[in-house]
Amino acid sequence: MEGPHWGAAAREWDAVDCKTQLESMCRSPGALREMLLFVQTVLAADPRQPSFLFLLKYIRAAGGLRALGDGDGGAQQWRLAGGAQQMAAGLAAAVAGAGGGEVRLSHIVESVAHSAYNSAAAQNHIECGSDEPGVYTVAGTVEGSGKPFSLTARRVVVAMPPPVWKQVAFDPQLPEDHRLLAESMVMGCVAKVLAIYPQRFWALEGEEADSSTGGGAGGADDEVVRDAPRRPPRRARGGAGGRRLEECGPVANLFPGDYGGRPALVGLVTGADARAFTALPEGRQRAAVLGQYAEYFGAPEAAEPELFVVKEWMSERFSGGCFGGLTPPGLLSRAGAAAAGRAAGGVHFAGSEAAARWVGYFEGALDAGLRAALEVLAALRPGLVGSAATSGGDGEGPAAAL
Repeated sequence: MEGPHWGAAAREWDAVDCKTQLESMCRSPGALREMLLFVQTVLAADPRQPSFLFLLKYIRAAGGLRALGDGDGGAQQWRLAGGAQQMAAGLAAAVAGAGGGEVRLSHIVESVAHSAYNSAAAQNHIECGSDEPGVYTVAGTVEGSGKPFSLTARRVVVAMPPPVWKQVAFDPQLPEDHRLLAESMVMGCVAKVLAIYPQRFWALEGEEADSSTGGGAGGADDEVVRDAPRRPPRRARGGAGGRRLEECGPVANLFPGDYGGRPALVGLVTGADARAFTALPEGRQRAAVLGQYAEYFGAPEAAEPELFVVKEWMSERFSGGCFGGLTPPGLLSRAGAAAAGRAAGGVHFAGSEAAARWVGYFEGALDAGLRAALEVLAALRPGLVGSAATSGGDGEGPAAAL
């Protein structure tokens, strides 16, 4: 899987979608169901959308299937008390506190232009990645006021999902494979539903259901998992009548939570189900989810939360969906280097989609951001940073080379 767009079997794996490939590989109906559900919930996609090569790349970037699970050591093991936005706010404060740095919010970038565009050499600069002299002008408007702004820089780092690149006019235009990636990559589809209750009526995995917790008896497919000491169980147990969660309604993944001391259920509606769900009126969304919970847990009180909130990302201008970008069949074979974050002249690419490790996660964003920063440092101060630190070619990400 090193350089997946160059591997011997890459084109074969990239030519087929996940559903088709998994159906040809899985002899067990149960295994096939679990793998298709894995693609739907972890990638937030219809299993027909991503190529099988993308799935392999995604799993390898996380270190294996177990790392992407919900149990001990998995990607969903921890939540940030107070919300994930604290990470961005903390990093911005650190930049400002370091001196010489500035974070400008609500500045919408609309164009990135190289100063030597009118020369033939400028096109070579972008297309071939040469390091000719010149500066970039980054321009746009301030959200709200509409006031124009303009900045100049020797290097530019673009840290957005590739489909969002289309909102920026690059002058000269990006290389062909970057443009193909921006046009063809699709974003995952997720709606998160939060239901806060006056008291918990569900049992948790690793906990016997009793009169104090309520909750239906575990179904035939339920597995009771004992979590690590001092860490609360991660799953709400249900399956009343032996039914699986996804058989009862639109929510495909469900986590127990605690908000201000009040018990809550956090559900994820993903893939094609998310698109259909978000098209419903608010009242029908509420009825579909709460009816699902009541059936799954065998608890009528599930239909009466104190608060019910739906948040979707598909209509967000600067993301277009989540959890991340997906490559459909045939794209990685043609635009794999661009997908891995290859620079285009003095324009460098970060963002979780361009990571070597943990694609689609916070860690992936940090990995790609560090690699892009090292590329800039290597260009501006030659010899200071080794090439291994910027390539991520060993599959361990740039941090491993430091």
